Amino acid sequence: MNRTLRRIVLILALSVLTLMGSGAIAGAEEIRTVISPGLSTTGGSVTAPDGIGARSLSSTESASMMQPLLAAMYFGSPQFIDPPASATRYAITFDYVFSAEDPPITGQMRVNYAQQGTTGWVSFPTQALWPGTMITSDMADRWFVISPAFVAGFNGQGTVQTFPTSDTGTTTTASSSSSSNTVLIIVVILAAVIVLGAVIAITRRRRIAN
Repeated sequence: MNRTLRRIVLILALSVLTLMGSGAIAGAEEIRTVISPGLSTTGGSVTAPDGIGARSLSSTESASMMQPLLAAMYFGSPQFIDPPASATRYAITFDYVFSAEDPPITGQMRVNYAQQGTTGWVSFPTQALWPGTMITSDMADRWFVISPAFVAGFNGQGTVQTFPTSDTGTTTTASSSSSSNTVLIIVVILAAVIVLGAVIAITRRRRIAN
């Protein structure tokens, strides 16, 4: 294989690998689970003062807690009561996408959580969330009992309600990008075959001519 052919092979191989890498990255981009029409979550994290129980949350796990949490925020009648000192405490961060705006708004919701047995308590730090929603100082740090659905979600046993919209369930936001990259990879491979075939044919003709 002469130098020119080697260079062509190397360039085409690097092109294919680059496209495959970008396709893998795009395919691995955030997976969103719908919480309510116009609001999705991409996951979250749990931390604890002693480090025990810290973990990452999938979008489904995050949604299983955010749905009952939002129901309590907007439609519930909170029972304000502090958790006992013996309750285990955590800090939870939910990553959300507010797609009702164009362009969509991404952000985080921070929640303090305490659990003892099957009972859970929640409080919010002061924070600004998606448009029209804010945790003000008069509501911040006030503990209230949260529904068993939230506790189940925290324990990895929650469920997620789906909605009859075009964005229901768990969706991969990069699916179209991934498909485009797949097409590009196929095109590059076909081009590589054509170019290599042409180069090999030309090389053989030169050898025969000589």
